Amino acid sequence: QTAPSPDPGRPSTAASSLRTRLRLWEIVSLFAGAAAAVVLVADFAYGVNLTWSQYPLLAVAYLWSIGTLVIFLRRRRLLLLLGQTAASAVFLLKHRRQSAT
Repeated sequence: QTAPSPDPGRPSTAASSLRTRLRLWEIVSLFAGAAAAVVLVADFAYGVNLTWSQYPLLAVAYLWSIGTLVIFLRRRRLLLLLGQTAASAVFLLKHRRQSAT
């Protein structure tokens, strides 16, 4: 007996998993973009400059980058760890620079 052939109308498991991850990433990106837009509009409504909104924008960018890393590198633990470490270092350095000014 031979193994049953996969249904030609259905995508493979790997393709389906990639499509699911891409959809999840699109949703995370949409929410992050919407949050950033709300913060930007609120800050621009208050004044012409970016003042207080730098902190929540930096946090949104940080969370988006961490989410992106987890979605796409979930099986590559070493790369995930290195990416999260780099994202955290950039976040802390930017936050420190903004706090100093």
